[in-house]
Amino acid sequence: MTEEIDYNIVKWQAQLTSKIHRDLYPLLDPHNNPALSAAADKIASTWVIAGSAGVVITGRNADKLRKVEEQLELLKKSEFPGEPRTRVLSVPADVTKETKVANLWSRAGKERGQVNVVVNNAGTLTQAKTGEDAPANLWRDFEVNVKGAQLNIHHFLARLPSSSTGTVLDISTGILGETYPNFASISPANSLWLCTERAEWLRGGLVSVNWDFEEMEEHREEIWRRFGKGGHSWAGKS
Repeated sequence: MTEEIDYNIVKWQAQLTSKIHRDLYPLLDPHNNPALSAAADKIASTWVIAGSAGVVITGRNADKLRKVEEQLELLKKSEFPGEPRTRVLSVPADVTKETKVANLWSRAGKERGQVNVVVNNAGTLTQAKTGEDAPANLWRDFEVNVKGAQLNIHHFLARLPSSSTGTVLDISTGILGETYPNFASISPANSLWLCTERAEWLRGGLVSVNWDFEEMEEHREEIWRRFGKGGHSWAGKS
């Protein structure tokens, strides 16, 4: 008999809200709120469903990227038949190569105009202990997970007008706050920035997709009082 995995063992130790989510719920559904986005391979689709002016996607495999672009075009037509909605642009690039990332942003600017939001979702994982696998394999994870994100953020900010406010969203992993023996590279290599208009008060913070954002909004002042700028207010200390 196969023993079922208790996912709460992993989730509850870092759970802030009483409600826990493992799937899309109404508040985060792009059909209900165009300002919000989902993660993983549905990111681009979510922005198309939300009716954004343009979406730029990138990846190393040009053929796969082209297929995704075609799927997004079909999605756009099904969501907004006859309407000139989201313009999709796919640009093949290796996020660890500065020249490739520079070209990506150059084309994005020329063909789609100002970019207001960047989502870093590229990631790799070498499951090995330090000393067991080739250092180059472990370092590859750092290049993709850290350097790749940094290069995109650099070119994003370099092209963002000083009068505009941009949003950076880094999709990361729960491993950020945990330690596992065979995750030598990814444990320290990821970070997460979650920014949306409704969650502006969380700008610069780290949150989990499993938390209930509506519950967090109800306790916004308490969260800021306990965990916001100025550090934690310990019992008996003013």
